[in-house]
Amino acid sequence: MNLMRLHKNYLFNKINIIIIGIVILISMFLSFVLVKPFETNIEKWNERLISMQSYEQSYLLFVKILMVLLSSYLFGIYFSKQGDDYSLVLTCKVSKNKYLISKILTISLTIFFILFIVILCHLFIGTVFNRWYIFNLNVITHYFEIYLISMTYGILSLISIRLLKSLYAVIIPFSLYILSEVLVDYSTTSKLVKIVEMFFPTTHLSNGNIVLLYGIVHLVILNIFYFIISYFVYIKYKE
Repeated sequence: MNLMRLHKNYLFNKINIIIIGIVILISMFLSFVLVKPFETNIEKWNERLISMQSYEQSYLLFVKILMVLLSSYLFGIYFSKQGDDYSLVLTCKVSKNKYLISKILTISLTIFFILFIVILCHLFIGTVFNRWYIFNLNVITHYFEIYLISMTYGILSLISIRLLKSLYAVIIPFSLYILSEVLVDYSTTSKLVKIVEMFFPTTHLSNGNIVLLYGIVHLVILNIFYFIISYFVYIKYKE
């Protein structure tokens, strides 16, 4: 617990606190804009089902982009040479395994907490500024998918920055995510898209619903797979 508290102190420096705050504020602003607060109640009532679906789908897409970007940044900067310099002192007292796992767990819990705040913003703004809005419990599943997707690209950022030893490596996982988004919007039947989605997953719209090409179990397995790779990369390429 003391080790995780130390990780948290390094993670929540002034710059990262500002960045996290900006992400939360952007998510609140987007939620406010998408809920269309200045439309009359009559307009909202007549189009309530379409508006609710559009609000949730659009907001989830923007949140997914923000969380993937934030996760890629946090994992990358936190495991860069500059962000990981205190490991030289700690690994003399604790094992590298414990150090690495506790550090990844600290970031994972931080991302989960941020996403929880975003969910509360979603619920609060949707309820306050649209009296016909009803929170769909299925949205919780989509947020869990967003969490796993952001973790996937975050761990990829860890791997990238340890292999390339450059802060610019954080661009790679986010670029892969954007590529995945573009391809899955183009087609879900192409063999190329299926291969890309297998390793760089994202959700997409199908018949008005948000779905994963390979399902949530695949996301869990993929995160475990990337975690194992990150473990060996971190130990092998320890600076």
